[in-house]
This record gives sequence, structure tokens and C-alpha cells, in this order.
Amino acid sequence: MKLKPENLTALIDNREQTPFDLKPMMTERATTAKADYSVKGFEDLIAVERKEFIDLVGYTTTGRCRFEREQLRMKAYPSKCVVIKGGWSQLATGSYRSQVNPLSVTHTIAIWISRYGAPFQFCGRWEFAQDLTQYFLFSSAKRIHGYLENSFTDILRQAS
Repeated sequence: MKLKPENLTALIDNREQTPFDLKPMMTERATTAKADYSVKGFEDLIAVERKEFIDLVGYTTTGRCRFEREQLRMKAYPSKCVVIKGGWSQLATGSYRSQVNPLSVTHTIAIWISRYGAPFQFCGRWEFAQDLTQYFLFSSAKRIHGYLENSFTDILRQAS
């Protein structure tokens, strides 16, 4: 069976105040324990954490412990990413109001990527972050679905 985006339901955490429009996927609001976005039926396999640029700068200082706990929870997911509305160049050049050293911010993010394994996707604008999230959810579900379908076919073949 070919999986299509219209056949999937994206789960959006109830705490998301301005959720992405993930059409053509269907959407459902839910309380998700580990991520802002996932796919129904794949909740323990796919996780997208969405962050605003200025919040990310804060997570490198005062919100660090909380953010690291979030990253630790996501570590077990085979498909995960952190989607940021903003650009890496803004971080590297210190284009934000905080007095935090830009190298401190960028190096902390590099450490998190290495330590927790979730790529940080700097998308610039809202619509780019929305598009990346939608396609990441779909392509992750498609890949996992294909793996499960092939595994099931192999089990049936071995049983006969």
C-alpha cells in the first residue's frame, strides 16, 4: 500500500499556540508527552520539536536544563528534529537582543546535536519551517511504514 500524506494524521500538541498548517495531512490536537508534532500511530517513533529563534537563545542559558531534558526524551526516537524559525547566521552574528556571546550559543547547539542526535533545522521563515515539518513527518512515517510492511512480509514468507 502506498502511503500518502492525506492518509496520515499529524498530532499537534495542545500547548502549541499557533500550530502549523500541515495540509494535506489531517491534524488532531493531542497532549503529546515528548514533542510538539508527531504522526498518529507513530507517536513513539517520530518527534518534531518547534522552537522560536529567540527562545532558542534563551535555552542556551536560563532554560538550558529544561531544554536538555526535552532533548534527552527525544533521543530514543528514530526520526526526530528541532525546527527553528530563524537562521544560523542570526545566531553566529549575535543578531538578537540577549548579551549572550554568539559563540557560546552556536557551540552549545553543536554540543546538543552531537549529544542528543536531533538535527536542528534552521528554516528562516514561518512558511519554510511549516513546510519542512509537514514533509519531515510524512517522509518519516513513509520510511517507517515501509520498514514495518517489509518486515511483516518477511515474517509471513518465513512462516509459510
